[in-house]
Amino acid sequence: MGNPSFASVAWRRPKLRLPLEPSFAPSSRVWRSPPRCLSRASGRMSADMLYLDTSFVAPLVLNEEVSPLVESYLAKQAAGSLAVSHWTRVEFACLVAQGVKAQHFSTQTAASVLAEFEALVQESFQVWLPSAADYDLARTLLGHFEPGLREGGALHLAIAKNQGADKILTLDDGLLKAAKSLKIPASRGIR
Repeated sequence: MGNPSFASVAWRRPKLRLPLEPSFAPSSRVWRSPPRCLSRASGRMSADMLYLDTSFVAPLVLNEEVSPLVESYLAKQAAGSLAVSHWTRVEFACLVAQGVKAQHFSTQTAASVLAEFEALVQESFQVWLPSAADYDLARTLLGHFEPGLREGGALHLAIAKNQGADKILTLDDGLLKAAKSLKIPASRGIR
């Protein structure tokens, strides 16, 4: 998973459709209100089923340098073509909890960030439930001993492969390299 910036930066107010016009609030927040209904965006680039790992979804809610690029890319995708998993939800909660532990977020801010994330997930993505077969495949993938592939990334790859995703979008270089080595279609999408 990529490392989000927890520096104090501006956040964007939610809009109904992407791309968002800049609408900045005071620069006292490290989180951003995500855009709504990504999958209903007017521009369509592809009908491929895309699975997004946590590193690709986090910039929609947390301020990161790549946030506008991720928003713009996802706005061009066809309705119903974006998926995450329940594992993505767990990893994002862990990311926010780490921000609280490092005192980058207050617990109140963290709760707001998680609520925004959950709303975005429910409104914009198919949510896939990991199965026993996904855990088995993740274990098998880890048995290839690919450098940079960790347990969370292996589970993302397994879920996407077993669910028939056409491509995995990730900003995690280790996961991307492992996916290519294992011949699982993956891309940064934005660069």
